[in-house]
Amino acid sequence: MNAYNSAQAMVFECDTDAVETDDGMLQVYQQMIYQDSTKLKDKLSPKAYEIFSKHITAMGTPVDLYGNFKPWAAYELINSLWLIDGDISVSNGLDYYLLHKTKADKKELIELESAQMQIDILSGQTDATYEALIKSTAEYTKQSEQEKLKKLYDIWLRGDLDAMFTMEKGASAEEYKRLGLTDEEVSLIAAYNKTLNADRNIGMAEKLKGIFRNGKKTLVVIGSAHFLGDNGVIGLLEKQGYTFKRI
Repeated sequence: MNAYNSAQAMVFECDTDAVETDDGMLQVYQQMIYQDSTKLKDKLSPKAYEIFSKHITAMGTPVDLYGNFKPWAAYELINSLWLIDGDISVSNGLDYYLLHKTKADKKELIELESAQMQIDILSGQTDATYEALIKSTAEYTKQSEQEKLKKLYDIWLRGDLDAMFTMEKGASAEEYKRLGLTDEEVSLIAAYNKTLNADRNIGMAEKLKGIFRNGKKTLVVIGSAHFLGDNGVIGLLEKQGYTFKRI
């Protein structure tokens, strides 16, 4: 809070409130679903659709409710299911809290991205990529994924960057192949992870350079994974002469 109180400007990945309005939610939903008679099971292999159906029914929800979802939305739905009935709440997150405090205190708010940009990145990947990603969740259960979330939270709380980096890297190629994924599918997942992390880190680092030049004391609040490793935002900026100190 000392850092927040002394900051003249606050930087976030994006203003998530932009998609929480009625119009914003409608726009996102329209990107998530097929507007014609196309169905999710038409776009996934029988194996991937079976895995998706298993996850949905395990949460007590009829799978037909999501029959017109696009593959990217189906995968994101799987990832969000584990938060239901769990101990970790997105609305209690540090970024969520500071975003709304920034608005209440009328501090300057700067976005590195936009909510729509993030949705466009997710929806812009190929169906084959999400086929592979859904198949990679074959052994997920509500218990196993909630345990992972709790473990990640504990790692974040104690500031263990090495352990966090290891978790964020996800499964190895060998583990994916054990689940039956092909070499091509493993490559698709690697490319997806690069797009979601390394490529965005480059854009964030470049935008931060411009923000830092304005001379204002600025607090940057972005997802922890973007800070990690040589290709994280901090690593990229250090290579260009910036120095950082953990607080």
